[in-house]
Amino acid sequence: MTASRAYLRRLAAVFALGLSLLIATNVFVDPFAALDRVRIPGVNAEKLYAHLVAIRVDKSIRLALDRFEVLIFGSSRVAIALDPEDPVFAGRRVYNAALFATSFEELETVVSYALDRQQPDEIFLGIDFFMVSGTRPLGPDHHASAFSGRHPAEVLAKRMSSWDLFGKSLMTVAGNLAGQSGILGRNGFVRGPIGFDGPWNPRHRFNHMLTQFAESADTYGCFRWSQERMAAFGRVLARIRRSGAETHVFLPPIHAEQQELIHALGLGADYERFKREATAAVAAAGAPLSLWDFTGYAPENTERVPRGEGQMEGYWESSHAKTTLGAAMVTRMRGPGAAGPGAFGVRLEPENVSAQLAAQRARRVAWLARARGAGEGIRRLAQRAAPAREAACRAHARRAPGPAARTIF
Repeated sequence: MTASRAYLRRLAAVFALGLSLLIATNVFVDPFAALDRVRIPGVNAEKLYAHLVAIRVDKSIRLALDRFEVLIFGSSRVAIALDPEDPVFAGRRVYNAALFATSFEELETVVSYALDRQQPDEIFLGIDFFMVSGTRPLGPDHHASAFSGRHPAEVLAKRMSSWDLFGKSLMTVAGNLAGQSGILGRNGFVRGPIGFDGPWNPRHRFNHMLTQFAESADTYGCFRWSQERMAAFGRVLARIRRSGAETHVFLPPIHAEQQELIHALGLGADYERFKREATAAVAAAGAPLSLWDFTGYAPENTERVPRGEGQMEGYWESSHAKTTLGAAMVTRMRGPGAAGPGAFGVRLEPENVSAQLAAQRARRVAWLARARGAGEGIRRLAQRAAPAREAACRAHARRAPGPAARTIF
């Protein structure tokens, strides 16, 4: 009996030592930047294996542990465009809490969670047209994160004691030693879109992204206006208003071709309705909230798409803008509200929204006239995507409500 007890004690000690080493490795390497305490070049600085769609667990932990002066919320368009380390933020403590594949329903929980733990003096909230769609589900790892109501300590303990994370930690160190670069930057920022490797053909990437949006049940493909989602947006604004933070709500820039796809799919009226209702909701929330529209047909939105390999100045593809436009947005929203015709970024208010929408309609007509068949090309793309879109909508109608299966927007 004594020998058995001694064996069990040794076994328990070995298990405890192994678990301690596992946790210590996960905490040090921190492959998904849940803690972001130490980054050592060549060891763990590059977060190589972060699954950007499923990073809610780590962002919920970070928001519980650290304190920030500026918070950024939104979708992948915001995660990719606004860099907390950009000089436009002048060295302030900024965290980009934007989430891939999010919705107004999820934003309500994320914003409330963050503001229960943070006292920012400035907030940037990016909103997208598809967030109002009733087909938009919660994010894929929402229920595993503290955003779902789980205690952050429980989420942190489970994350850091995970064998799966341990494997990612070892892979992260090996990749850093080999000189590889990761896509996850500091403080929640994402360095460019998923799949950025090898030669970059803008036209190919544009068509690929447009096709995904045309076919996906969770974006434009099976778009269904949901007043419940608009109500959730109103609750987000009310929660932000109680925080007292100066808040810039904005529609992130998408390329003119992405906007034309909205029209090609017959969603132009819903698109304008979204802008009208968002304007009314922000106005009802009152100061210090404002709404800015960076969509439209300004020079920034109508940048020419190269036919061969290369890089565009403002866009990765039709949906995701680069940090050059992100910094321009921040500067614009912090500046005076007035702008000349066709300027990048206009402040929307109940008094001017109808005029601004009419101006955008006119600029769309002018862009189509000079874009050398872009409109017809996008209509053909939408037609080619119709069978896949119809199949996706049928599958969506059959599936039970739950986390997103493949949406990465």
